[in-house]
Amino acid sequence: MKLKALLTVACLGLVSAGYAADFHVHAGAEKAAKSNQQGATSPGYCQIEIINDTFDDLNVYGRFDDNSALIPFVMKYRSAAQYVSLYYAGYCHQGMDFYIETTSGKFKYNGFTPVGKTIKVTQF
Repeated sequence: MKLKALLTVACLGLVSAGYAADFHVHAGAEKAAKSNQQGATSPGYCQIEIINDTFDDLNVYGRFDDNSALIPFVMKYRSAAQYVSLYYAGYCHQGMDFYIETTSGKFKYNGFTPVGKTIKVTQF
């Protein structure tokens, strides 16, 4: 019985750790900002969703409106959606600039993205 409980706790820990890796925040954001996570169907309150619908891994770069950089991350091909929170400095910001390319350097997306929108990177 103890083994079953231990395995359940370990599985829940792995699931929550995997989900937390799909959520990115401003370096100055409060830790409470993670409570803004909604789910895997659309961006939650004060978030931008990024979907990799290609056969390539993607490098994602971003710049917040206070000119601080998003910590770059790699999205594996056909992986779960990634969410970037724009809630920092005590309020929800309007949007941010993104630059997305394949890991081999092929340009995929560049531009300002308003809060609440989804960036869907496709094969072509």
